[in-house]
Amino acid sequence: MLVISFLGLITVGTLLLTFPAATADGKGADILTALFTATSATCVTGLVVQDTGTYFSRFGQLVILALIQLGGLGIMTFYTSIVVLLGQRMGLQERRTMQEIIEETRDIDIARMVRYVLLFTLLVEGIGMLILFLRWLFILGTADQALYYAIFHSISAFCNAGFSLFSDSFIRFQSDLCINLCIITLIILGGLGFPVVNEIINRKNLLRLLRNFRQLSISSSPQQHLTIHSRLVLITTAFLITGGTILFFFLEYDNTLHNLPLSTKLLASLFQSVTARTAGFNTVPLSNLHGVTIFLWVILMFIGASPGGTGGGVKTSTIAVLFLAIRSRIRGEEEIVYSRRTIPKDVVYRAMAIIALSLGAIALTYAGLLFFENQRFEFLLFEAVSAFGTVGLSIGITPELNVIGKLLIIILMFIGRTGPLTLTLAMTAANKRSMITYPTARIIVG
Repeated sequence: MLVISFLGLITVGTLLLTFPAATADGKGADILTALFTATSATCVTGLVVQDTGTYFSRFGQLVILALIQLGGLGIMTFYTSIVVLLGQRMGLQERRTMQEIIEETRDIDIARMVRYVLLFTLLVEGIGMLILFLRWLFILGTADQALYYAIFHSISAFCNAGFSLFSDSFIRFQSDLCINLCIITLIILGGLGFPVVNEIINRKNLLRLLRNFRQLSISSSPQQHLTIHSRLVLITTAFLITGGTILFFFLEYDNTLHNLPLSTKLLASLFQSVTARTAGFNTVPLSNLHGVTIFLWVILMFIGASPGGTGGGVKTSTIAVLFLAIRSRIRGEEEIVYSRRTIPKDVVYRAMAIIALSLGAIALTYAGLLFFENQRFEFLLFEAVSAFGTVGLSIGITPELNVIGKLLIIILMFIGRTGPLTLTLAMTAANKRSMITYPTARIIVG
């Protein structure tokens, strides 16, 4: 159901972008450009083969924006909201699909959760739009242009899409504190995941969180009000953002950050650390990055956002579970324990399967790109992982890819958006206990 919904949305978007009214020259996009753009928008990736701000008309840009919003939140979210508004009852299949979209496994009131998701989305995007509008009103000059750009980039940032109407993304605003912090906040809120955000903004949890940050520590007591999942996601996210900021600052200090004042260097490092895992905006020219920075950014793009959020990747909690499993193995512990709670082994197996199959999908696509494309191997790897993680960062080779290369990226963007979630659900549905137990076999590994 989820895969079919995304395929249907991509098909409609592709057809609309081929209309003459969709491009600035009045000729319409060719089928490959339309398909690539529609897939990138629906899968909230941000990779483009044509400049969004100049190639597409206002109609084409609005089509892309609609695809971003629908793809970011999931079409079923909007379908369910309509059903709720009409007062109809959702069937079992619709409820299950809705749980797939928001990645909520608990037995909850789906209709209530969807209302919350929509209201939260509109509120956050609205606040972001207002801040960007007021700032761009002084920069762009006209109110209508400032409003349009604010709406587009607020939605694009919250949905972690990375589409920009500026040809240089946000490089021209690299020292603008207001715009940078607004975009960063939108990206983080969109990427954290709705179940986590739902817990955080609960008034009691928020007050406890502000009063006692140790609530997130590994050694905290079990009588806490944030779930293990939420704490694991928050700690991992904070660690990745902080670590990414520090590494980018020192690695690129005398490179892409060379001529910038210290405050702008720090701001640009923070911005790139946040966008590297999910959004795809940039405030520095990526084509000049050091090789080691490219490698580290590949890792961040592979990890991606958190479950239930608008970003892609294998997800922060997946990596966290794998880390905890490895730590327990090194310590010789039988059980995987976090914050006085045991993590079930089937969750660990699921995390391992998601990571292994994700690496397999990237490796196959990367091999295909190496065979069919005449580009530097690290650039192709960066492009492939960016597509899978639905990040949208690019060294600049996307428009230069041939037909086969673009088709490979299209497939990988779709797999990156729907694959990990579909795999998780399939494994959950197939989880059953065998009535027969076989003798243990010892196999030498390593």
